[in-house]
Amino acid sequence: MSAVKRITAALGSDVVGGLLLIGATAVALTWANSPLCLSYEALRSFTFGPAALHLDLDLPLETWAADGLLAVFFFIVGNELKQELVHGELRVPRRAALPIVAALGGALVQAAVFLAANATTSGEELGGWGIPMVTDPAFAVAFLAVVGRHLPARCARFC
Repeated sequence: MSAVKRITAALGSDVVGGLLLIGATAVALTWANSPLCLSYEALRSFTFGPAALHLDLDLPLETWAADGLLAVFFFIVGNELKQELVHGELRVPRRAALPIVAALGGALVQAAVFLAANATTSGEELGGWGIPMVTDPAFAVAFLAVVGRHLPARCARFC
């Protein structure tokens, strides 16, 4: 097997993708909270877009990441969820009940914790409750991809 095929296969692995997300997050958090934070802010606010398409899409890097990458992530997750609901383990309502309740509870708890932590603020700050709800599933999927194979069989059935 050639090196390109091995690298392509590794990058297609859920474990490698999860490790890349967790590693990139650790690097970003360290960088943003270090003396080099001004260079991090400069990179975050770097603006670019597809000028060749003559569209007004010159957006900062943070917007491309937040809107573009999360849209792709949720498109993929939505397709996998549909596959499971139509043809997989979740097609039986009894088996689907626990993951559905867990997902709804997870979303509601995250929003409630955010609102409670920001109860003393007013105005625009309270509008950020959706951010933990959107980003947390990506990290949960990454974490499960990395450690999911080491969970007991009973737990792994739901992952």
